[in-house]
Amino acid sequence: MKQFTSVGCIAFLFICAQLVQAGKIIKLTQKELNTGKVEYITIFLDKNEVRFDSEGADQNIAVIYSATDNRYVIINHSKKAYVILTRENVERMANKMKNTMNQMMQQMQEQLKNLPPEQRKMFEEMMKNKMPQQPVKTQSTPEVKKEYRKLKSGVRVGAWTTTHYEVYHEGQKEEEWWTVPLGKLGLGESDFAVIEKMESFFQSMIPPGEQEAASLDMFSSKEFMSYGIPVKEVAYNQGKPVSESVIQSVESRMLTPSLFKPPVGYKKVSDLMQLMMQ
Repeated sequence: MKQFTSVGCIAFLFICAQLVQAGKIIKLTQKELNTGKVEYITIFLDKNEVRFDSEGADQNIAVIYSATDNRYVIINHSKKAYVILTRENVERMANKMKNTMNQMMQQMQEQLKNLPPEQRKMFEEMMKNKMPQQPVKTQSTPEVKKEYRKLKSGVRVGAWTTTHYEVYHEGQKEEEWWTVPLGKLGLGESDFAVIEKMESFFQSMIPPGEQEAASLDMFSSKEFMSYGIPVKEVAYNQGKPVSESVIQSVESRMLTPSLFKPPVGYKKVSDLMQLMMQ
């Protein structure tokens, strides 16, 4: 009887192991410095899946990415609805956006033909300033790397002792980082592999030259292997601080598979626009 009980316990534990999986939970806040608006973000990080929960004054959104089947689930809790995006969906959206922009440019060119030369030249200059062309990188174009200027070690940020850096790109100050080694947060390089896969999903929709700006810098940048991961990050625009991100906590916990699925009872919609506007 005791032997049967032991076998039963082992079987029960095996079943439980299939229902939960070890993962990381990262909580952070993001603040717009000009408005004071605060967004609370929770990241549930697993080997093959990641979920971002974002709560603020005007939104309550969850974004789930699965590397197993390479798809997104975007959830609007306020609408109790969700949409599933596959790579095919995204490529269709990208082609649609590209075709729409091409049509708009063709219509604009036709209208410009009817303007007097001076007005046409003035309008073209104005549009050039508003829509600058992105430089096309070639093999002979040198890559301009970011420069990390160490300011001070031993700076306390919350529960962590950090190293303070200023981050420059093409001579302009872009960020300030307060970093700690990954191990101090209980994280490893492999924990972020799924986010790198997540970023590549939308590459077809990002204009040339803007891929770096569109990346999830705090959680995917290769630089954190050398400089540590920023538990605090301040972003700058034209020399002025515009936003601040701070990691509040990092926790290891067993994550249930249901966490990476739409809530029961939510309505599935056909596209992203319908999800946000319905």
